[in-house]
Order: sequence, then structure tokens, then C-alpha cells
Amino acid sequence: MAEQGEAFEELAYALVQALDEWSECLQEVMEGPGPSRSGLVARLRDADPKIDNPLLGHWLLGRDQLLGENKRSGRVPTVQDTARIVEAFRADSASQSRRLMGIAKRIEFHRIQLHKIKGHQWRSAVVKALKAPEQPSPPPGPADAAVSPESTDLPPVPADDTPAQAPAAGSTAQAVPSEDSEQPAADPTAPPTTADPPAPAASSSWKRPTTVVAAVGLLIALAIAAKGWSGSTEQGGQAELSSSSATSTAGTTAQSSDALGEDSRCSPPKTGPSGVQLRACARVRRDKVAFALKVDNPTASAVKVTVKVGGFWAGAAHDCKPGPATTHITVEPGTTFTTDPAHCETARQDAPLAYQGQAYIAAGDGQEWIGHAFSPRANVYADRGTLWRCGSDVPC
Repeated sequence: MAEQGEAFEELAYALVQALDEWSECLQEVMEGPGPSRSGLVARLRDADPKIDNPLLGHWLLGRDQLLGENKRSGRVPTVQDTARIVEAFRADSASQSRRLMGIAKRIEFHRIQLHKIKGHQWRSAVVKALKAPEQPSPPPGPADAAVSPESTDLPPVPADDTPAQAPAAGSTAQAVPSEDSEQPAADPTAPPTTADPPAPAASSSWKRPTTVVAAVGLLIALAIAAKGWSGSTEQGGQAELSSSSATSTAGTTAQSSDALGEDSRCSPPKTGPSGVQLRACARVRRDKVAFALKVDNPTASAVKVTVKVGGFWAGAAHDCKPGPATTHITVEPGTTFTTDPAHCETARQDAPLAYQGQAYIAAGDGQEWIGHAFSPRANVYADRGTLWRCGSDVPC
């Protein structure tokens, strides 16, 4: 049973990764060579099974299409659906057509295997498995001593770092997220908080461990090849590499030279509306910790967006002070917009504490957040240098 549960979780990770890749690939086509979304819907009017605009929008949610209880949540894009979609692509989208078909074959394979394990409840089982809160690892101690999770606010300093001052007795453990997660892990020792949730229900705490996905991707590629799916191994491998590269290199990309100056870090970019990219940033100073976000516009057109920045520390999300937290902006082509760190600050505490910035982005003047990112984690000690952690708790 344990082996079956482990296999299910690995397949679940692989499926949601493929769903993300499928939606990103289709979005690239609609924003690039085309057709546009409205044009694509028009060309799919005779598709069987039916593919309408709401269903297409649902698939563009990536992994989040598995959330909710609406009637579309049970239908993920199939090979047949994808074949009809790529038929509507323009002639100069041949590479995207091949890639999208390769991803669709992986989605179908994962779905079949998950159904074999969990039956008709596979979707809810995937969501439950991937939204399980992460528990903080207890700090190392003597072999004969019982270690309580309440013993420290921050993880102990590794041997190659400067030893941190021991925290005050009675402080509570903080379960802190990595910048590639979608939601901070819950603090199992803290009482329920009344703070506003960091993201709407559509944003989820789906985990993306690169090593698991890469291993599963290799096994799946072999299985797909055995089933005679010509070309899918090559395309699937390319998609896997493309989608996981941001996560696997988080420890280096987060240390961009274009951070906030001084002791600061920004997350790897996440895709936002109309091709812009969102990054969450944090900066540690002698007396304050500040948060900001950056929006890069690598496209050839101006893009109107709404952004929101906040912070996460002491096991809860916090609004910006003095504010404003939300800003409506137009990002010109080839430029970067950065919020003012002075608008989102908190006093640096004497006790060891972990801080992260949170960033959200929406299209136009709306507040339907379609992009969400966490900055690298700043482990801040009173009398020590900041210990930055990126990706899967990698020093950065």
C-alpha cells in the first residue's frame, strides 16, 4: 500500500506539471503566431466532443483546473481535444503543435494510470495529495534528547554558515514556504489566524519537486515509447526541461543583479498576463525588512496590469504598511516596473524570524489574481548576517 501511495503521488506531480505546460504552450500560441483565443474558439465550433470558450478558459488554468466542483473539473485536455486545437493553428506554429501534442499524450497517460489506482475519485485524490501541508523538520539534537518543534523560530544554521544565536526559550517554530510554492506552509503549532488569505481559492499549495518530476518524466517517457506514441518522448523531454528549469535553477536565478540592492533577493520570474513576468523581492536592512515586486515586459506592446505586494512572516500573511499595497500600472515595452520598498516595510525583530515577500498580478484594472509568487526566504537573526534560502531550501 505504501508503494502504491508513493506511485500515486509521483504520478500526481507529473500530471499537474504537464497540465501547467499544456496551458503555457497554448497561451504562447494565442499571444504569438495565433490564432487568438476568440479566433481559436471560432475554429473549434464544430469540435466533437465540444470545446467552447469556458472549457478552453478552464484548461488554461493549468493545474488549477482540478480544483472546484464545477462540471468542467472532470475533463482535462485529451489527445483528441488537442489534435482538434492544433489543427486550428497557423502553419508557422508547427513546433508548438508538436510540443502541445506531446504534452497531451503525457497528460492522457498520467490520467489513465491515476484512474487505475484511485478510480473515479482520482481528481480529488490528486488535489488532496498535493495540497498536504509541509511539516518543518525538527532541528538536530543529541541522540538521546527529545526535540520539540517549538524549540526554534528558524532552521539551525548549517555547518558552513556562521552559527546563529540560540533563540529565546518558548519561541514557536515557523513553517516557511519556498519561493516556488504557491502558498506558505501552515504552522502546525500556531492558533488559527484571521489574516486575509494570501491568494484566492484558485491559487493552491501545489508542490513542484524537480527531482521527483524528472524521475517520473523519464519513466513515463519510456512507457510512452513502449506504447508506440511516436515522437512523444522527444517532445515530452523538451517540455519537461523547459518547465522545470526555473525551479531547478532557483538558487542561482533568484540572486539576480536586478534585485533591490544591498541585502536583497528576487524570485525567478513567473508568467503573468500578456507575456509580462512577475518577481517577488525582499530586502533586509539593519532595522527593517522591506518587500517589493517587479514586473518585466519583454514584449513589443505596452501592458496594463494590477499588482499587489505583501509580506509573510511569523506564520501569517501581512498587508503592506504604509502602503499602498495595490497599484494599477502600464508597463511599457522592454521595461521593468518595481514597487517602492518603502511602501511595504516591517520593523526587524530581535528574535530570529523568517520573512518572505508575496507578489500578485492581474490583467488590466481587475483584481482577479492570475499570477502569484513568493520571494526567496530571508532567515534573519539579530546579530548575524541574513541566511537566504531559495528553491528547495538551497542557500542563495
